[in-house]
Amino acid sequence: MNRRDFLSGLASATATMACGSRVLAQPKQQKAPLARPPFYWGVGIENCWMAQTDPARDDNRRLLDVFLQMQHYEKWKPDLDLAAEVGVNSIRYSVPWYKAEPKPGVYDWSWIDGPIEY
Repeated sequence: MNRRDFLSGLASATATMACGSRVLAQPKQQKAPLARPPFYWGVGIENCWMAQTDPARDDNRRLLDVFLQMQHYEKWKPDLDLAAEVGVNSIRYSVPWYKAEPKPGVYDWSWIDGPIEY
Protein backbone atom coordinates (compact mmCIF):
# COMPACT_ATOMS: atom_id res chain seq x y z
CA MET A 1 0.00 0.00 0.00
CA ASN A 2 1.36 3.39 -0.91
CA ARG A 3 1.18 6.55 1.16
CA ARG A 4 -1.61 8.18 -0.92
CA ASP A 5 -3.96 5.15 -0.58
CA PHE A 6 -3.22 4.95 3.14
CA LEU A 7 -4.06 8.65 3.78
CA SER A 8 -7.20 8.43 1.64
CA GLY A 9 -8.42 5.41 3.58
CA LEU A 10 -7.54 7.06 6.88
CA ALA A 11 -9.50 10.21 5.93
CA SER A 12 -12.52 8.11 4.92
CA ALA A 13 -12.41 6.09 8.13
CA THR A 14 -12.09 9.25 10.24
CA ALA A 15 -15.01 10.93 8.46
CA THR A 16 -17.13 7.81 8.84
CA MET A 17 -16.46 7.65 12.58
CA ALA A 18 -16.98 11.38 13.08
CA CYS A 19 -20.10 11.80 10.93
CA GLY A 20 -21.57 8.35 10.95
CA SER A 21 -21.89 6.04 8.00
CA ARG A 22 -25.47 7.10 7.22
CA VAL A 23 -24.40 10.65 6.38
CA LEU A 24 -21.82 9.50 3.89
CA ALA A 25 -23.99 6.76 2.42
CA GLN A 26 -27.11 8.85 1.67
CA PRO A 27 -27.39 11.61 -0.89
CA LYS A 28 -28.14 15.07 0.44
CA GLN A 29 -31.88 15.62 0.73
CA GLN A 30 -33.28 18.83 -0.67
CA LYS A 31 -35.36 20.97 1.62
CA ALA A 32 -38.90 21.80 0.60
CA PRO A 33 -39.22 25.37 -0.64
CA LEU A 34 -40.47 27.82 1.95
CA ALA A 35 -44.08 28.84 1.64
CA ARG A 36 -44.39 32.41 0.46
CA PRO A 37 -46.04 34.58 3.11
CA PRO A 38 -49.16 36.46 2.03
CA PHE A 39 -48.47 39.81 0.41
CA TYR A 40 -50.32 42.79 1.79
CA TRP A 41 -50.62 45.64 -0.65
CA GLY A 42 -51.58 48.54 1.54
CA VAL A 43 -52.70 52.05 0.85
CA GLY A 44 -53.61 54.95 3.05
CA ILE A 45 -56.73 57.04 2.91
CA GLU A 46 -55.90 60.17 4.82
CA ASN A 47 -58.26 62.97 5.67
CA CYS A 48 -56.94 66.45 6.16
CA TRP A 49 -59.19 68.71 8.14
CA MET A 50 -58.61 72.19 9.43
CA ALA A 51 -60.64 75.19 10.31
CA GLN A 52 -59.37 78.33 8.67
CA THR A 53 -60.13 81.82 9.72
CA ASP A 54 -61.37 84.24 7.15
CA PRO A 55 -58.94 87.17 7.05
CA ALA A 56 -61.87 89.54 6.51
CA ARG A 57 -63.73 88.33 9.62
CA ASP A 58 -61.93 86.76 12.56
CA ASP A 59 -65.03 84.95 13.82
CA ASN A 60 -65.84 83.30 10.48
CA ARG A 61 -64.29 79.85 10.17
CA ARG A 62 -64.59 77.64 7.13
CA LEU A 63 -64.10 73.91 7.09
CA LEU A 64 -61.44 72.31 4.90
CA ASP A 65 -62.14 68.59 4.85
CA VAL A 66 -60.63 66.45 2.08
CA PHE A 67 -63.20 63.66 2.54
CA LEU A 68 -65.95 66.26 2.13
CA GLN A 69 -64.31 67.86 -0.91
CA MET A 70 -63.81 64.48 -2.61
CA GLN A 71 -67.35 63.29 -1.67
CA HIS A 72 -65.88 60.34 0.21
CA TYR A 73 -68.55 60.52 2.93
CA GLU A 74 -71.19 59.70 0.31
CA LYS A 75 -69.07 57.45 -1.94
CA TRP A 76 -66.94 55.47 0.49
CA LYS A 77 -68.37 52.10 -0.63
CA PRO A 78 -67.48 52.59 -4.33
CA ASP A 79 -64.10 54.02 -3.25
CA LEU A 80 -63.31 50.89 -1.22
CA ASP A 81 -64.65 48.64 -3.99
CA LEU A 82 -62.33 50.30 -6.51
CA ALA A 83 -59.37 49.77 -4.17
CA ALA A 84 -60.27 46.07 -3.83
CA GLU A 85 -60.61 45.71 -7.62
CA VAL A 86 -56.97 46.71 -8.12
CA GLY A 87 -55.80 44.22 -5.47
CA VAL A 88 -55.58 46.35 -2.34
CA ASN A 89 -56.08 44.13 0.71
CA SER A 90 -54.90 46.42 3.49
CA ILE A 91 -56.02 50.01 4.07
CA ARG A 92 -54.89 52.55 6.63
CA TYR A 93 -57.97 54.62 7.19
CA SER A 94 -58.23 58.06 8.73
CA VAL A 95 -60.87 58.95 11.30
CA PRO A 96 -62.31 62.43 10.82
CA TRP A 97 -62.10 63.43 14.46
CA TYR A 98 -64.54 66.31 14.22
CA LYS A 99 -67.16 63.72 13.20
CA ALA A 100 -66.12 61.25 15.92
CA GLU A 101 -66.27 63.95 18.62
CA PRO A 102 -68.76 66.57 17.40
CA LYS A 103 -68.78 68.27 20.83
CA PRO A 104 -66.24 68.02 23.63
CA GLY A 105 -66.86 64.74 25.46
CA VAL A 106 -69.64 63.63 23.07
CA TYR A 107 -68.63 60.78 20.76
CA ASP A 108 -70.35 59.47 17.65
CA TRP A 109 -68.65 56.56 15.86
CA SER A 110 -71.54 55.89 13.47
CA TRP A 111 -69.80 57.20 10.37
CA ILE A 112 -66.52 55.28 10.78
CA ASP A 113 -68.35 52.05 11.74
CA GLY A 114 -69.60 51.70 8.16
CA PRO A 115 -66.19 51.59 6.41
CA ILE A 116 -64.65 49.45 9.17
CA GLU A 117 -67.40 46.82 8.96
CA TYR A 118 -67.48 46.91 5.15
